[in-house]
Amino acid sequence: MSARLKPQQFQQQTNVSRETLQVLETYEGLLRKWQKSINLVSKSTLEDIWRRHFLDSAQLAPILRQFVPEDAQCVDMGAGAGFPGLVLAAMVCGQWTLIESDSRKGVFLSEVVRQCGISATIRVERVEGVSDMQADIVTARAFASLDKLLAYATPLMKPGAVCLFPKGRRFAEEVAIARDEGWQFDLHEFASNSDDEGKILLLEGVVRA
Repeated sequence: MSARLKPQQFQQQTNVSRETLQVLETYEGLLRKWQKSINLVSKSTLEDIWRRHFLDSAQLAPILRQFVPEDAQCVDMGAGAGFPGLVLAAMVCGQWTLIESDSRKGVFLSEVVRQCGISATIRVERVEGVSDMQADIVTARAFASLDKLLAYATPLMKPGAVCLFPKGRRFAEEVAIARDEGWQFDLHEFASNSDDEGKILLLEGVVRA
């Protein structure tokens, strides 16, 4: 994975329309502009932004479509720069609410939604303070360890909802710790197209013993 992924290669891998690719290219431009004044993503990842952020987010779409309805209510916790929620919203994959506590990042997310014409709701709040969501799916990327993610996610989930979390090379350790902490769930693992050592984890039937 040493060669940088280009937008056209991203399009080939994800099969997004030309119109969606143009939206994401506008998103990229806004991110690079705002990155100069707000630390939205790690500077080192900007070299390969289409793999590290856009593909890393877009690869969740086919998994999401497999497990939840097309109009699913989806929540992205600790949304940061908008990955994966805004990418999936741009791909018209669910109805998205992004929760981000940092007000500056919230302004950035709102600006991306406005300029790109993406249908998504931005809430500038702490995740643990949100009590009025009934989501079909909850996701988060680079936000917290799995046991903490489940603690944040479960109050936001309707019965039968699922969690979808991309994780790095320590995913197995995080799963073991979560189970040691009393979390019970059915686990599905999917290969990551953006991280050779990572996995995408989908959890069903999440409860705490």
